[in-house]
Amino acid sequence: MNEGQGNLTNGGDAVTVRHLADIPHEELQLLGAALQSMGANESAGEALHLRVFTGGRQWIVETGVGQLVVDIEDVSSTHAQDTFFQLSERVFRFADSFGDDTVSLLTGDERTVIAYASGANAAIDLIPWSGPELTPWSFIPSASAVVSMRRLQLLLSAAGCVPSGLHDETYPRPPMWLHLGEGKLGLYIDWTDFLPSRATYRMRTISHEGRQTVAIPHQVIEALLRPAPQLPHDHDEPTCTITIGKVPGEQCDSEAIMLAVDGWRVILWIAQPVRQRWASRVNRVLAADGVEVAATDGVAWAIAGNFDVRVTLHHGHPDVARVTSVLLRAAGESVDLFRELGYLNAASNHIRYWLDDGEVRSAVDVQCTELARLPDIVRQVAAAAAKYAPMLAVLSTTD
Repeated sequence: MNEGQGNLTNGGDAVTVRHLADIPHEELQLLGAALQSMGANESAGEALHLRVFTGGRQWIVETGVGQLVVDIEDVSSTHAQDTFFQLSERVFRFADSFGDDTVSLLTGDERTVIAYASGANAAIDLIPWSGPELTPWSFIPSASAVVSMRRLQLLLSAAGCVPSGLHDETYPRPPMWLHLGEGKLGLYIDWTDFLPSRATYRMRTISHEGRQTVAIPHQVIEALLRPAPQLPHDHDEPTCTITIGKVPGEQCDSEAIMLAVDGWRVILWIAQPVRQRWASRVNRVLAADGVEVAATDGVAWAIAGNFDVRVTLHHGHPDVARVTSVLLRAAGESVDLFRELGYLNAASNHIRYWLDDGEVRSAVDVQCTELARLPDIVRQVAAAAAKYAPMLAVLSTTD
């Protein structure tokens, strides 16, 4: 249906409609892949943000993992001014049900979108939106490379293969590291936590600038690239520009990776691997056991109370959650202090004590596969600090 005006009922109410856009199958496939891979959550108010204007349209999908922007040239688009809509992902589930057909989108009374495909239609209310209109994020590059789109898809698929017979579900999969430099793109995975094996995959780049290595959200990238078709382009070999850099923020810049293909680009956040693998489990075990957390950034947790007790995740084989405390500040090196620390370490079966940059600290490492022990260890470290801090206070260098 391409009429400029019409009538349709949604929930029994007659609405006046006007033509919005005709969306080809390839464009629908790309948006559907973005919704699935980026985990759009309509119940949380996330939507497909559409801006229509004279000569084209722009889609923005923004979730907790990043932002996708799709720019489409459309000479048939004659909207006199920029108009914004927030569409439910259910519109695209409906469209996907009708295969290769172009889907016509219309709006009704600025609160409903109507999708037409193969003689069927769906009228779905727009998602309420009270915030500012979404705009493409700025990006500050530090390294980039242009590669074959097809070869990148194949390399990601190969690198993501799990060693046969590996069924350990108690330990999260290792991160995938991406390296740009020396005219190559490399992917690296260390399986040492499961079996003695490391794997590196490389491919030549068409061009590159700079050198950098980061852990990437490879499952999101592969899920987006695998089903995503190429929008119309002017060359036979589609390419993808991969850029590592930062997205400027009000408080601080955030590390991210950007993939740009003809007509669209996606920026995905780069998080620390230990945060991705273990932060939710640490939050869960501490909360379940009533351990009060004063503050956390997903890598370190400040425990409420005295003696600066903290839990900090550290990458290794295996990853560990290190529980630390401060027993004495302003401590100077002396024979008496080292003698006391020696006594404490000899008497302890798992808490370590040492002098570090003028502070006496204690610590216990808890393997991340044994995080159920974490609340008990937090309490033990806090209790030991409360017991020994007064004894060590006499060795302070302050008056």
